[in-house]
Amino acid sequence: MIARLCRHIFLIAFGLSAVVGCTNKKEGPLELKIHYPKVQLRLDPHKMEDAYSMMIVSQLYRGLLRFNSTGDVVPDIAESWSESADRKTYRFKLRSMTFSDGKPITAKHVVWSMARIFILGSGIGADIDYIKGTKAFLESKDINQFGVKAINDNEVEFQLSYPVSLFLKHIAVADCAVMPFSDLKSVEASPAAFSGPYQVDGKTAADTLVL
Repeated sequence: MIARLCRHIFLIAFGLSAVVGCTNKKEGPLELKIHYPKVQLRLDPHKMEDAYSMMIVSQLYRGLLRFNSTGDVVPDIAESWSESADRKTYRFKLRSMTFSDGKPITAKHVVWSMARIFILGSGIGADIDYIKGTKAFLESKDINQFGVKAINDNEVEFQLSYPVSLFLKHIAVADCAVMPFSDLKSVEASPAAFSGPYQVDGKTAADTLVL
């Protein structure tokens, strides 16, 4: 009887101390901790290999076309386009747009951006190797043999070896972004400016960013 009474007193005392301890706890700032993997973001569209990089790159760069929220292909840098009856030739008319450094985006930038994909061996190159003259261009490095040509500053033409129903979708992916390259010597370097509405602020290199 005495032992049971002592046990009850102990439990009551323990409970009261717990309540007092909780009520006297100081309130601090609320913290939200989210675990995410350490990743090396590739800010170069032609060198990225992961979804994290693609998410950032899609904000920094623009292509001739893009996907809207419903997954449809819509104009982006290209104002409009036309295709030949045999669906092997496409012409894109460019909008009046500039890179983040203020320089105008021209058809020549589109040509060398597409050529750079093959020069660097980017993954998207395997999907669009139906562009005419790709193999010959890689062997000779003569841009005149490549099937993407600047008609004038605001118009670019793509010639395909055969009709491809996914061509416009391929061109709309972030991997085919238009970048500020205009000759063979410059394509090995990291881009110095971006074609999208945003840009990296600070001294972060344009090629990689570790988070």
